[in-house]
Amino acid sequence: MFKKKYNDRKISEVLGEFIQKNKRIQIHHELKLIQDAWKSEMGGMINGYTTKFFIKHGRLEITLTSAPLRAELSMSKPKLIKLLNDKIGSEIIKEIILR
Repeated sequence: MFKKKYNDRKISEVLGEFIQKNKRIQIHHELKLIQDAWKSEMGGMINGYTTKFFIKHGRLEITLTSAPLRAELSMSKPKLIKLLNDKIGSEIIKEIILR
């Protein structure tokens, strides 16, 4: 007779372990979390001027098409870092570079 095996682990736990083990997937997952946080916190207008996101070693680079917006956001980088990290739920972002 066959004995049924039950796995009592949640799929979120399994996926979390898989993402942590695979660095490339982890980076893309973090970038997606950051993009979603940026869209929800900054709103449609600012998101409309945003063209690129790139993260490496805790350094988030965001490309904006508006120089005045870039200058205004540059003055509040610490606030942006805290806002995005709080929304994500971890301290992924250490520095923001606006281009």
